[in-house]
Amino acid sequence: MTEARTEGSKGAWRRRAIVAAAVDLFARQGYEGTSIREIADQAGMNKGNLYYYFPAKDDLLFAIVDDLHNDFNRQFQQWSSAGSTPLERLRSVLRGHAALVCQTYQQTRITYENFRFLSQARRMLVIEKRDLYEQGMARVMAEYLETSSRDGSADLGLQTRAVLGMLNWIYEWYSPTGRASQEDVANKIAEMALRSMRQDLATTA
Repeated sequence: MTEARTEGSKGAWRRRAIVAAAVDLFARQGYEGTSIREIADQAGMNKGNLYYYFPAKDDLLFAIVDDLHNDFNRQFQQWSSAGSTPLERLRSVLRGHAALVCQTYQQTRITYENFRFLSQARRMLVIEKRDLYEQGMARVMAEYLETSSRDGSADLGLQTRAVLGMLNWIYEWYSPTGRASQEDVANKIAEMALRSMRQDLATTA
């Protein structure tokens, strides 16, 4: 492995700088409205250096989308192991997911609005990771539902997608300069999701 590819090296720092510049520009100007030259300028390097790390603009888009999904799947392992009861573990996952969407609201927006620009092969790779996360969420939700007095497992797939939709939609309205902190948003959205699950259980009883 060359120095440029080693984590913690100057090369890794440059890669992070390029991705950060792309995230900012894609979020503000759109993927189609951003040029490689603009990304290179914002990252403080010439186009030749940028092309060494990302030969094409869609390589950058894939890096943003793929990194986001990797981050969610990695952190899910921590969230889902926190707590001694199914409710505590589910609440941990809901709060963690909501907080991470707040932290990555730009990357989340880029993913939702530009996913179609990825090649089919890359879309399939991302979908596999998305499905893996959804399966984990469904498992944690099922554990909680099994401890409830009523069985809502028949609607588990729909409930899982509904909860994920609520959590992921945060990117549409969240602002880091708003009144509510990331922690406040995460706590409130997590409780709203739990409340919606309880209401669904009540209506299916």
